[in-house]
Amino acid sequence: MEYQNILLERIGGVGRITLNRPDNRNALTIDMVKEVTAGLRELQADEDVRAIVVTGTGTAFSAGADLSGFQKRPYVEARERASAGYELHSMLPRLGKPVIAAVNGYCLAGGCGLAMSCDFVIASEKAKFGYPEIKRALVPAIVLPRLQRLVGKRKALELVLFGDMIDANEAERIGMITRVVPHDDLITVAMERANTLANMSGVGMRMCRDFFYAIQDMEYQAALNYCRDLNLLMRETEDSQEGSRSFLEKRDPVWKHR
Repeated sequence: MEYQNILLERIGGVGRITLNRPDNRNALTIDMVKEVTAGLRELQADEDVRAIVVTGTGTAFSAGADLSGFQKRPYVEARERASAGYELHSMLPRLGKPVIAAVNGYCLAGGCGLAMSCDFVIASEKAKFGYPEIKRALVPAIVLPRLQRLVGKRKALELVLFGDMIDANEAERIGMITRVVPHDDLITVAMERANTLANMSGVGMRMCRDFFYAIQDMEYQAALNYCRDLNLLMRETEDSQEGSRSFLEKRDPVWKHR
C-alpha cells in the first residue's frame, strides 16, 4: 500500500510509523487515520517486526482532528470519521505487539487520544498534552474510556471539561505518560526501548500484553482465575521452555517466538 499521510519504516525488529502532515501539525483526517490503521495492520502481519514506534514530524505529534470544513460535513461523512477512529482505538489493544508513542511536541485532542491508546508514551520535554474539544463544543468521545483508565475519573473530567494543556512533567505525574526525556534524545530513547521489547520472546510478549488488557475490567477473582489458566498455558510454549533451560544453563535464550 502507498501511504500519503504517514511514513512507514522497518528498522531491525522495530516498525516505525511517522505522522507526516507537518504543515498542519499532523492534524488527523479520515484518510490519515485509515492509513495509521493500515500501517499498524501491515506491521502486525510482519513476523520480523516485534515492536512498533509511532511519532510525528515537525513541532507536533498531532494537534487532533482536522477541523477544516468540519461544520459542513454531512452525517454520513461524520459517521465515517467516527468509525475510522473507533477501528483504530479498538484494534490497538488487540494488536499483539507493543506500541510506543514518541511524542515530539503538541499532542492534543484526537492526537492525544492516539498516543494514550499506545502501550507506552515517551515524551519530549517540549511536549504539551490536552483535550481542548470542549472549547469548540465538541467531546473527546472515543478517547475518553482510555483516559479514565489512565488517570482516574476526577482527573479525566478536569482535563476534558476545562480543556487546558499540560506539560510533559505534569502528564507523567498523573500517569498519562511513561517518561519524559530531553527533546534531542526522544527518538533514540524510544527506539532503544522498542528494541528491548523486540528482543523478547514474541509469544511471551504477545500473551503477557493480551492478558494485561483482558483483565483490566474483570472482577478480581475472575482476573485471578484467568491469569492462573494463562500462566499454565504459557508454560507449554517452546519459548517458555527455552527461557527456563537457558536460565539453568547460564546463557542467553534463543527465541523461536512460539
